[in-house]
Amino acid sequence: MKRQKAFFVCFVLSLVLFTIHIPGSHAQLLVEVHIWGEVQAPGEYRVLAGTNIIELLSKAGGPTEYANLGKVKLTHAIKEPERSITVNLKDYLEKENFKPLPILQKGDVVRVPRNAWHRWRTFIRVVADVAIIANVYYWLTRD
Repeated sequence: MKRQKAFFVCFVLSLVLFTIHIPGSHAQLLVEVHIWGEVQAPGEYRVLAGTNIIELLSKAGGPTEYANLGKVKLTHAIKEPERSITVNLKDYLEKENFKPLPILQKGDVVRVPRNAWHRWRTFIRVVADVAIIANVYYWLTRD
């Protein structure tokens, strides 16, 4: 029994030592950021320090079909001269001459708004529902 305990302790210590010192690896700081809106998996993410909005968007599963990538809003948790900025990811992805993307900081919130297609689709859906109700009313009140 003592032999098994000693072996287990040695095994655990070797795992701890191995994970602490891996040649060529460096500990990297993780920061907590949030992404809301029209993404596949909105929520809170822990990402490496130095991550940009595109990398966070990818981690969140990418944009939905209703995402307006031209008006992505980044709000810094730390008060800065420009606390909230709008980032045009559409231009970044489609054009060659683009500005570098801002780096995310601890507590930042990224919001991906809905595009105009979503509003039109919702409007058409409401009009279709009203037309169905009017049609049923017409058929029920006919003589």
